[in-house]
Amino acid sequence: MNINDFSALCELRIRCLKVVDVKDVKKIIESEVTNVGDVLTSISSYDAVEYVYSNVKLDRGLDVEAVFNELSSYWINELFNVLKIASADLVRFVKTYLTRYVVPQLIRGIKYLQVGSSGRPKHIFKCLDYGLSSVSDVNDIIKVVRGCREFDSAIVTEVLRSYADQELDEVDVRRLEKELDENYWSRLIVESYNLKGSINLHYAVRLLRDFHRFDMIFKQKSILGEDVSDLLKLYDYSIYRKIVRDLSIDSYDYVSNMFKYLYISSILKYSPLSYDTLLYYMLAKEWEAITLSYIIYVFTNRLDPTYVRKSLKALVDVYGSHH
Repeated sequence: MNINDFSALCELRIRCLKVVDVKDVKKIIESEVTNVGDVLTSISSYDAVEYVYSNVKLDRGLDVEAVFNELSSYWINELFNVLKIASADLVRFVKTYLTRYVVPQLIRGIKYLQVGSSGRPKHIFKCLDYGLSSVSDVNDIIKVVRGCREFDSAIVTEVLRSYADQELDEVDVRRLEKELDENYWSRLIVESYNLKGSINLHYAVRLLRDFHRFDMIFKQKSILGEDVSDLLKLYDYSIYRKIVRDLSIDSYDYVSNMFKYLYISSILKYSPLSYDTLLYYMLAKEWEAITLSYIIYVFTNRLDPTYVRKSLKALVDVYGSHH
């Protein structure tokens, strides 16, 4: 590991101490506050909360996705500021990882365009927000994606090139999504191997990939009322067995959230300073953005405080039962 990477990882290790986590959600539950201002005051020492105070208008009717995108853009920009002097391999891994946001948002955008919807889904990356608002075919999408610098655009354009001669309404979206997913995960695994100064990084990336696939199949089978027990033949981790044995689709999102961000993070959190720190930081910031955007949404929309605490407690309880 070169000295610049070491310095960047030291900075990220320090920043990890200022990320909202489960203990802060417990604090919100126990505080019995009823408005968003008091909620944020109770956890005001964190960077993301300070950003919310300065940049998010906390009005009623606030959209949860808009808040998530705003918080995600903030931490991604902060991350790239830290990595200005980092190695090309480290930055490439980050850009590859961040492409995970692009795939589902791009697929959703194409679906909107296919049905002629006047609305457009918002994106974390502003280059997509502006560019995709006026595309008419796949070649236009390729041009927009190529112009983005915050993620690995090649992962997307390599797949889109095989659709280049098609109009948007001719694109098989399910096939495109599958091909994008496969290209994304294969590239991310390769990049994790390239970061030699790591301990559990590659293992954690493979867990993320496996859970992504498990997640998609589980949800599809559950919605269709199909038997999910055969998934255990493909995914033989103890936590998957517990999901299949004990949980319904109604409570699944809590465990999905917990597994992707808290369980896998715990594999990385206690590693000595290494490239593990980088993935741990990104997972922690993602969980923070998801959790804060949900908390802000439910309190600004004045949902029943009992319901809010019950839903937050369900997340904490699920985490505690597996951690």
